[in-house]
Amino acid sequence: MGILIPDLTSAGQLVSASCCSDHDDRTPDLSRPDANKRATWEEDSKKPRLILRASSPPSPMTLTTPRRTSIGTIRHPSDKPTIIVDLKPTSPQAGPSQAQLRHFRANDLQAVRDLFQAAIDTGKDSARLDALQRQRFDAINITFYSIIVIGSLAWSWAPAISITSSSSPSVNTLGGLLAILAATAFAYRRTKVSKVYNTFCNQSLASSDLRDVVGHYQLSPILRGDDVRDSEVKLGSDDVRGFWVVELDGKIVGCAGLDVRTDQPTHGELRRMVVSPNHRRYGIGKLLMNKIMDRAREYKLESVCLSTSMYQIPAQALYEKYGFVKERRWVMKEGFCSVFVLDYLCRL
Repeated sequence: MGILIPDLTSAGQLVSASCCSDHDDRTPDLSRPDANKRATWEEDSKKPRLILRASSPPSPMTLTTPRRTSIGTIRHPSDKPTIIVDLKPTSPQAGPSQAQLRHFRANDLQAVRDLFQAAIDTGKDSARLDALQRQRFDAINITFYSIIVIGSLAWSWAPAISITSSSSPSVNTLGGLLAILAATAFAYRRTKVSKVYNTFCNQSLASSDLRDVVGHYQLSPILRGDDVRDSEVKLGSDDVRGFWVVELDGKIVGCAGLDVRTDQPTHGELRRMVVSPNHRRYGIGKLLMNKIMDRAREYKLESVCLSTSMYQIPAQALYEKYGFVKERRWVMKEGFCSVFVLDYLCRL
């Protein structure tokens, strides 16, 4: 006989099973023929239990439980075995409900710089790696693949027939050279595209807004207490400018800044918005965008602009959801390779 414990983990509960042979007076006698299919809930002062009773001794007993289930020792008593399943809550999975959006603090600077570098250049699923991934099957690389395949086939299978004379290079040689040149161009292009993101990251880290967040955004303390160190003081600005971070489990996993142009004080700019590659699809980007757009409307800005690369498709979808539209595109070059940068604008 097999007794199947239904999947009880879908409600965020961890199931542990134990087996005993004593009758529980609070549980009705399930000795009818359909006893194996029936279950009753028992509530005690501490935790709920699901009790299954069999009408006849099993031979042998099989307990099938869902994933992440902890099973105790199962005994086979001579009469009516009882399986008691204790339901214990598990800690909820980290998500946007646990993420905290707050003002930048002075001691956040290095964490913000490390986050920016990981999100753009060095981290897993960074913008650089995402660009290389999306670039694999664009028109230029498909051309390289075709030349490599054709050249390799010519080098391997084509007969050594001279093109013009006996001293001319053979079809095999030309095919091999084409394949090598195409492979070299493919590797060169990937290296240079990677270099574009690396250069952009280094230049951004050296710029004033990531080198000196407090000075660039003109932040000042907005909360101070006698027991709070200066490095832990929250910082804000008297005008529309500001810089915010998202903290999850004591770690900064997202950041964004709102700046204004000196020549156009009614036009804002969304800057340095990044989310940790390990915390994507947690709703962190939405938290930051809601804060930026609410701030812009609160201070009655006429528009907000931003820039992103052509390969950051999820970021583009998020911006467009908030009303941003593409205004123009320009090029970041490295050698003979280039990456298009898209400028977005949202009119408020």
